Amino acid sequence: GEQKIAPQILNHSKFYFVQDSIYQEKIVDKFIKKGDVIIHLAVDENTFDNPQNKNAYNFEDYLKIIASKQIGRFIFLSTADIYGINNSDNILETDIVKPTTIYSASKVAFEAHLQAYYSLFGLPVTIFRPATIYGFKHQPGWLIPRVITRALKNQTIQITGDGSVKRDWMFI
Repeated sequence: GEQKIAPQILNHSKFYFVQDSIYQEKIVDKFIKKGDVIIHLAVDENTFDNPQNKNAYNFEDYLKIIASKQIGRFIFLSTADIYGINNSDNILETDIVKPTTIYSASKVAFEAHLQAYYSLFGLPVTIFRPATIYGFKHQPGWLIPRVITRALKNQTIQITGDGSVKRDWMFI
């Protein structure tokens, strides 16, 4: 991860930031001893459609360690993309998941493992599926920066499909 965290959070006595691979047992073991809530925000945005996507592998060992520590809560940032292309005005948690990318499929797999760990071991889990995010640090190739850049340059803006697909956006 990147250490772009507000100083009042970063310097708090109950906050511990780890900038390393969660898939190294010694790192995870050290990290978990520091607190009782784990907020898993990890994502490698450059591997969304890579078959070797890091979200899709190695989380079993990670969850075994976490479950053995009897933590207070595991908070997992998933994605609304697990629902695939949705033309309705609302997406409900009860809707069927239809991932259309390896990235979203890996999030579904991680969620399934978390739900199993909750059922089998009582691991306290909270899963967030936020809308599509955007913000100042977005990569230039992502939709909103790409559309804005093309509009400012008076270039054509491509609309995929018939333009009826809707998406919620969340500014970060």
